[in-house]
Amino acid sequence: MNHLNKPAIEWRKEIVQGSRLWLGRAITLAESKKKEDRSFLTEILDGYTGNQKSSRIAISGPPGVGKSSFIEVFGGQLAEKHSVAVLSIDPSSPVTGGSILGDKTRMEKLTAHPNVYIRPSPSGNTLGGVALHTYEVILLCEMAGYTHILIETVGVGQSETSVRQLSDHFLLLLNAGGGDELQGIKRGVMELANTFVFTKSDLLSDAILRNSTQDLKNALHVLRPEELNNIGIFSTTVQDATTIEAVLLSASNAVESLRNSGRLVELRNNQLALKLNQLVEEELLNAFHQNEAIIQMMNQFKNQLQNGGITLSAAVHELMDQIKIGKEIK
Repeated sequence: MNHLNKPAIEWRKEIVQGSRLWLGRAITLAESKKKEDRSFLTEILDGYTGNQKSSRIAISGPPGVGKSSFIEVFGGQLAEKHSVAVLSIDPSSPVTGGSILGDKTRMEKLTAHPNVYIRPSPSGNTLGGVALHTYEVILLCEMAGYTHILIETVGVGQSETSVRQLSDHFLLLLNAGGGDELQGIKRGVMELANTFVFTKSDLLSDAILRNSTQDLKNALHVLRPEELNNIGIFSTTVQDATTIEAVLLSASNAVESLRNSGRLVELRNNQLALKLNQLVEEELLNAFHQNEAIIQMMNQFKNQLQNGGITLSAAVHELMDQIKIGKEIK
């Protein structure tokens, strides 16, 4: 198969040689919903399972916490010695499907750094805001030689769970002093993050920071007592390069420890299994919504539901009977 009059093996050569043009084009294929694009991407990635020497660090947090500002400093420090790819997942509108994709504007210095590649991607309709094909994008960036992948998510809903399934280390940015810190730090996030960073500490009193930090430690003591010594807790500002460097060192050491112990391979293998489940679910959902008979039945049931001609449960059962999932599997 050829795209742009170039076979997949030539695309791969261009990407391996560090061409940002061809990397960008391949990422566009990863984000595409067209079957031919997805098939061609499979050819490009054929047999490639990523770089076991790379570091995949997820960075999330609520809106307004300062993710882009933090990443500009954090990524800039990384880029002094390493090649860095920043994958920024921007929220898509549920109405228009549009996305702001403004991180290149918000991270001017990092964008201009020769060792940094920044790729904003729309979250689309993916649950949790993590773009469905972010995993393939990570592989493409590693194929292009980027050794440190930073994955920034929208920080809403299920995004923390989703991004943890793609990363080696999960760094969560938090606002302190909201008056109800533990309500804002949900249990699921508490159980997933490896490093917690209270941002904009220059706007808060020492007492507020101490209280927020203690509340966090108390919660972790209940939820993850055996991991307390391995969880980093910091407070910083974007002007505090020294503390951000300490956050970077803590995250890097944690990933290196995973690698040296062999647990990194196990972690990524588990992520592959999760990715398989995710892609199968995606394909089943696409097949469902593209089947003409199903579409007609859905429209018929929608009308019947409104006038009481069928119950919701009965409609679901009839649709499932029509699909007959698994009945032909031997």
